[in-house]
Amino acid sequence: MGTGLRGTSVRCIVRVGGRVVACESPDTWHVWPGGRRLPGEAYETTACREVYEETGWLVDEADLRLLGFLHLRYAAPQPADHPYPHPDFLQLVYTARATRREGSGSEWTDHDGWERNHRLCTVADLHALGLSAVQHAFLRLLVG
Repeated sequence: MGTGLRGTSVRCIVRVGGRVVACESPDTWHVWPGGRRLPGEAYETTACREVYEETGWLVDEADLRLLGFLHLRYAAPQPADHPYPHPDFLQLVYTARATRREGSGSEWTDHDGWERNHRLCTVADLHALGLSAVQHAFLRLLVG
């Protein structure tokens, strides 16, 4: 019997020197820019594309390291127009180093208009952003 698992998105915790890229979306801050994989697209390609589209930072596919995944299941059916209408979906979570970006922080605009802002933070600074417990769990994998 199938699990009903359908959608797959990819997230990436981006490290720049000793800091992490933090993104501000309309409702919260988070440390994993990313999004849906295009049909036929490799997961690593998705990670690089989404990081660039949302932040302007460029990561190298060869530097990507899979940290883990999230298996999300809705408790109730979602409407067909919901961004993730499937009952189950995966989010693969990678990390990578970025060494350069296009544009300055004030000049960059998320290609889809979702991310409002982003900034570089030390791991200690991230605690003030109100990140979810699951984001903190993935960040702990980075610092040991």
